[in-house]
Amino acid sequence: MKKIFCFLTLSLIFSCSYQVPEENWDEFYQTFHSDSLFQVSRLGENFVGKGFYGEKVEKITKDNWSFLRSGIYDVDSTKYKTEIIFEKNKVKTRVYVDNSGIDIQSTFKKYNGKWFLIEHSDNFN
Repeated sequence: MKKIFCFLTLSLIFSCSYQVPEENWDEFYQTFHSDSLFQVSRLGENFVGKGFYGEKVEKITKDNWSFLRSGIYDVDSTKYKTEIIFEKNKVKTRVYVDNSGIDIQSTFKKYNGKWFLIEHSDNFN
Protein backbone atom coordinates (compact mmCIF):
# COMPACT_ATOMS: atom_id res chain seq x y z
CA MET A 1 0.00 0.00 0.00
CA LYS A 2 2.84 2.33 0.86
CA LYS A 3 4.48 1.70 -2.55
CA ILE A 4 1.23 2.48 -4.38
CA PHE A 5 0.82 5.71 -2.43
CA CYS A 6 4.42 6.77 -3.24
CA PHE A 7 3.94 5.91 -6.92
CA LEU A 8 0.70 7.88 -7.13
CA THR A 9 2.23 10.85 -5.33
CA LEU A 10 5.26 10.93 -7.63
CA SER A 11 3.05 10.52 -10.71
CA LEU A 12 0.91 13.44 -9.61
CA ILE A 13 3.92 15.67 -8.95
CA PHE A 14 5.54 14.97 -12.32
CA SER A 15 2.33 15.24 -14.32
CA CYS A 16 1.46 18.59 -12.77
CA SER A 17 4.90 20.15 -12.97
CA TYR A 18 5.90 19.25 -16.54
CA GLN A 19 4.64 21.66 -19.18
CA VAL A 20 5.80 22.07 -22.75
CA PRO A 21 7.23 25.58 -23.13
CA GLU A 22 5.23 27.77 -25.51
CA GLU A 23 7.20 29.10 -28.46
CA ASN A 24 6.96 32.85 -28.98
CA TRP A 25 5.48 33.74 -32.40
CA ASP A 26 7.79 36.67 -33.17
CA GLU A 27 10.95 34.74 -32.28
CA PHE A 28 9.78 31.71 -34.28
CA TYR A 29 8.88 33.83 -37.32
CA GLN A 30 12.22 35.63 -37.32
CA THR A 31 14.14 32.34 -37.11
CA PHE A 32 11.88 30.76 -39.73
CA HIS A 33 12.90 33.40 -42.27
CA SER A 34 16.60 33.48 -41.37
CA ASP A 35 17.54 29.78 -41.08
CA SER A 36 16.84 27.48 -44.03
CA LEU A 37 17.33 24.24 -42.09
CA PHE A 38 15.02 25.43 -39.33
CA GLN A 39 12.46 26.43 -41.95
CA VAL A 40 12.37 22.99 -43.55
CA SER A 41 12.15 21.37 -40.11
CA ARG A 42 9.03 23.44 -39.42
CA LEU A 43 7.02 22.38 -42.45
CA GLY A 44 4.12 20.57 -40.84
CA GLU A 45 3.65 16.82 -41.08
CA ASN A 46 0.65 17.27 -43.40
CA PHE A 47 2.03 20.34 -45.15
CA VAL A 48 0.09 21.45 -48.25
CA GLY A 49 1.68 23.78 -50.76
CA LYS A 50 0.89 25.01 -54.26
CA GLY A 51 2.60 27.34 -56.64
CA PHE A 52 0.69 29.04 -59.44
CA TYR A 53 3.07 30.36 -62.09
CA GLY A 54 1.17 31.51 -65.16
CA GLU A 55 -0.53 28.43 -66.60
CA LYS A 56 1.61 26.07 -64.53
CA VAL A 57 0.46 24.72 -61.15
CA GLU A 58 3.15 23.10 -59.05
CA LYS A 59 2.69 21.06 -55.90
CA ILE A 60 5.08 22.30 -53.23
CA THR A 61 6.49 19.62 -50.92
CA LYS A 62 9.29 19.33 -48.40
CA ASP A 63 11.45 17.91 -51.20
CA ASN A 64 11.09 20.88 -53.57
CA TRP A 65 10.66 23.61 -50.93
CA SER A 66 12.39 26.93 -51.70
CA PHE A 67 13.69 28.94 -48.76
CA LEU A 68 11.50 31.96 -47.93
CA ARG A 69 13.95 34.70 -46.98
CA SER A 70 11.41 37.44 -46.37
CA GLY A 71 8.47 37.40 -44.06
CA ILE A 72 5.45 39.65 -43.84
CA TYR A 73 7.33 42.13 -41.63
CA ASP A 74 10.06 42.56 -44.29
CA VAL A 75 7.76 43.47 -47.19
CA ASP A 76 8.01 46.86 -48.91
CA SER A 77 4.60 48.26 -47.98
CA THR A 78 4.75 50.82 -50.81
CA LYS A 79 4.60 47.96 -53.33
CA TYR A 80 2.70 45.21 -51.51
CA LYS A 81 -0.29 44.93 -49.20
CA THR A 82 -0.09 42.65 -46.19
CA GLU A 83 -2.53 40.94 -43.87
CA ILE A 84 -1.84 38.99 -40.73
CA ILE A 85 -4.62 37.24 -38.85
CA PHE A 86 -4.00 35.86 -35.38
CA GLU A 87 -6.33 33.13 -34.18
CA LYS A 88 -5.96 30.76 -31.26
CA ASN A 89 -2.92 28.60 -32.11
CA LYS A 90 -3.04 29.69 -35.77
CA VAL A 91 -1.60 32.59 -37.77
CA LYS A 92 -2.42 33.41 -41.39
CA THR A 93 -0.25 35.75 -43.44
CA ARG A 94 -0.85 37.24 -46.85
CA VAL A 95 1.27 39.41 -49.15
CA TYR A 96 -0.40 40.62 -52.35
CA VAL A 97 -0.88 43.32 -54.95
CA ASP A 98 -4.47 44.23 -55.81
CA ASN A 99 -5.60 43.09 -59.27
CA SER A 100 -2.16 41.81 -60.22
CA GLY A 101 -2.24 38.05 -59.66
CA ILE A 102 0.48 38.30 -56.99
CA ASP A 103 -0.82 36.65 -53.83
CA ILE A 104 1.31 34.73 -51.32
CA GLN A 105 -0.51 33.13 -48.40
CA SER A 106 0.80 31.06 -45.50
CA THR A 107 -0.91 29.39 -42.56
CA PHE A 108 0.99 28.48 -39.41
CA LYS A 109 -0.35 26.34 -36.59
CA LYS A 110 0.97 25.62 -33.12
CA TYR A 111 1.36 21.95 -32.12
CA ASN A 112 2.66 21.01 -28.67
CA GLY A 113 3.88 24.55 -28.10
CA LYS A 114 5.79 24.87 -31.42
CA TRP A 115 4.84 26.68 -34.63
CA PHE A 116 4.69 24.87 -37.99
CA LEU A 117 3.85 25.98 -41.52
CA ILE A 118 0.87 23.85 -42.58
CA GLU A 119 -0.26 25.58 -45.81
CA HIS A 120 1.46 27.80 -48.34
CA SER A 121 0.49 29.13 -51.75
CA ASP A 122 2.48 31.24 -54.18
CA ASN A 123 0.41 32.89 -56.87
CA PHE A 124 2.27 34.81 -59.55
CA ASN A 125 -0.32 34.98 -62.32
